[in-house]
Amino acid sequence: MRPHHFERLNSLFQKELSKIIQKESDLPSPVFISVSETRFDQKINLIKVEIIVFPEEKKKTVGEWLEENKKTIKFKLSKKIKNIKRFPEINFKISN
Repeated sequence: MRPHHFERLNSLFQKELSKIIQKESDLPSPVFISVSETRFDQKINLIKVEIIVFPEEKKKTVGEWLEENKKTIKFKLSKKIKNIKRFPEINFKISN
């Protein structure tokens, strides 16, 4: 796949993941969650998603919530982005 395709895919996934996480998050307020970066592996089997959380005290809670809801997030994302044959696994990382 050409580099600009990866850039477009990364941008699309970042945008849609941000919407889904903000909409689905049932975490107690106040917490700010932002998708800062998405990166695919070469075969588009895995997408690494970097998350920023504020306040920092909520990082552990947000990380646990993301892991618990990973399948739901992936399902909703696959409904939004339909032009991928095999949908990639999602690996969340909370940035420092």
